[in-house]
Amino acid sequence: MANTVLASQSTTSRELARNTDGKGCRYKQALEKAAQRCSEAAKPSKMTPKMISDIKQNIADRVESKADIGLATRSKRAAD
Repeated sequence: MANTVLASQSTTSRELARNTDGKGCRYKQALEKAAQRCSEAAKPSKMTPKMISDIKQNIADRVESKADIGLATRSKRAAD
């Protein structure tokens, strides 16, 4: 059967096990389950202009914060 559907034997076996119950392979039920799995799958998010702006601001804040820490350290050393 695997050669007929051009899939590996393990893939065919797994799909038959997934889509078979006590009454045999039920293709309508298998299609419904596949559609449900597809709709529940995580979808990648697209980078919106707002997301890009927020990321750039976050990076700028971190760089500024590290610069402030460096200035404070140098000031403390100069005072000592």
